[in-house]
Amino acid sequence: VEVRGDHPHAARAALLAERQDALRAVFLFEHLELPLLTRVMNVCDVEVYEAGETVMAEGAVCHELLVGLDGVLALARGGESLGQIESGEHVGASTLVEARPARASLTAVEASRVLRLRGRAFAQISRDRPWLGIGLLERLGSTLSEALDRSWKQRQGQAIDGPTGERL
Repeated sequence: VEVRGDHPHAARAALLAERQDALRAVFLFEHLELPLLTRVMNVCDVEVYEAGETVMAEGAVCHELLVGLDGVLALARGGESLGQIESGEHVGASTLVEARPARASLTAVEASRVLRLRGRAFAQISRDRPWLGIGLLERLGSTLSEALDRSWKQRQGQAIDGPTGERL
């Protein structure tokens, strides 16, 4: 279905497409069919931040996934820059299951919009649609397990495989 640019609903269609694209960029949702992706999208909030506003404070309880829709967010730990989060990038996936203190702060570098999926909403989707919940939890568990393996190998000084198969 396509909505012409001059149609009254064109702006809403563009916003929905933008949210779908942002969620599909997250490993948890990249393979979901549109009806299931829409269910997830419907429980997400869109928040707007001005330059300099704190999106997440280091040490604050985090129980949510944050996905950049537009703008740039600075990621820092102990005042030291860890990089930036831009459109389609995300943080916090591991906290969807269990709340814990944020390991870094997230601050808007410029006017930015963020898609926020709270842990409570994630749990509700999982209860309402058990097969969806099982699939999402399996993807999350697999990804976290791989990250743990990479971290352990790095600490042991072993060479590890990067995401494209190269040796790191």
